[in-house]
Amino acid sequence: RQWVGFAKTLLEKSPNGTVTSRASFILYAMVNFWYVPLQESSNHMQEIEDMNFKFGDTENAYMAQCMRYKFLFFRGERLSTFSRKLETSLPLMARFSIGSARLSALDKEMIDALTGDKSSNPYAASNGKLRNKQAILDEAQSTMDFQTIGSVYTQNFFISFWMGDYDKALEASDTAMSFPSA
Repeated sequence: RQWVGFAKTLLEKSPNGTVTSRASFILYAMVNFWYVPLQESSNHMQEIEDMNFKFGDTENAYMAQCMRYKFLFFRGERLSTFSRKLETSLPLMARFSIGSARLSALDKEMIDALTGDKSSNPYAASNGKLRNKQAILDEAQSTMDFQTIGSVYTQNFFISFWMGDYDKALEASDTAMSFPSA
């Protein structure tokens, strides 16, 4: 309900052609995936990404790409393929969309933890804009960016859960769910 209201506000107040893609992004990234297969949502994110690149809205294009990658991950994309896609995209995301770079670096760090890749540094692609997960969390807390804070704790939940540390997973889940963006 909250995301549908936000999409409606965007449609009413945005002055140019990117409004449709931004409202579509909210619909398909925050609402639709609960009701349709993740592949379908991923396809919609690809369309939104393409449309935004055509409009020159790189911020929203890379955010759509970030969400498309998340949908591919949760539908069962091979971790090595997912990792390569993130590795390729992160430098451009960091250049044009620090928000999507932040979320994608967290995803890449999660994939590295799951695959045991200790040599990768997903934050290096940002040319100093992103240092590490703790720095992302500290900045998000200082600016009250609840979505990013929730993302950090959600990532901590997934890693802990998949590694069998259920107490830590429960703690991370409780913290992630305590924010308004949950």
